[in-house]
Amino acid sequence: MSIELRVSSRYARALFDDAQKKGILDVIESDVKSVLEVIKSNRELYGLLKSPVISMHTKGTILDKIFKNQLHPDTTSFLKMILGKRRGIVLSDILEVLYRMIQEDKGIVPASITVATQLSDTYLDKIKAILASKIGSKMDLTIKIDPSILGGYILQYSDKLLDASVATQLLNVRKQLNNAN
Repeated sequence: MSIELRVSSRYARALFDDAQKKGILDVIESDVKSVLEVIKSNRELYGLLKSPVISMHTKGTILDKIFKNQLHPDTTSFLKMILGKRRGIVLSDILEVLYRMIQEDKGIVPASITVATQLSDTYLDKIKAILASKIGSKMDLTIKIDPSILGGYILQYSDKLLDASVATQLLNVRKQLNNAN
């Protein structure tokens, strides 16, 4: 286990345990999801938080301006504590670990599905229902679009990978034809 992952896990566990004790895990989950979405959708912010050159005070001021009065006080205190301990470089990692801990506590399995084109909401709902019944638990499904798979899908959850893409099927046919010669 890398040092960053151990550090991230310890900080995440501390907030998780505190939130669970106070009965505010759902609120913290919502906050963490919001903060992660903002960080992931803004390259400049992501780079700023990872930068060792930018002071922790500046990072804290920027986060305060972005999330002013939007986060639970415990979330805000946690973010300030992380920055105060000079752990801003691993902030997004800590939040990712915390989000996964909360999901696991709820029995929700994180999963991703890669498809060639954007799927309709109706089709996505059907996929989620089928997967939930097959796996036996709820899923937090992330959709990725990759036209190079040509069609079908690639599903990843837990430690499993199911590749039902057209590109892989074509590759397998090519290998079989080459082996037949």
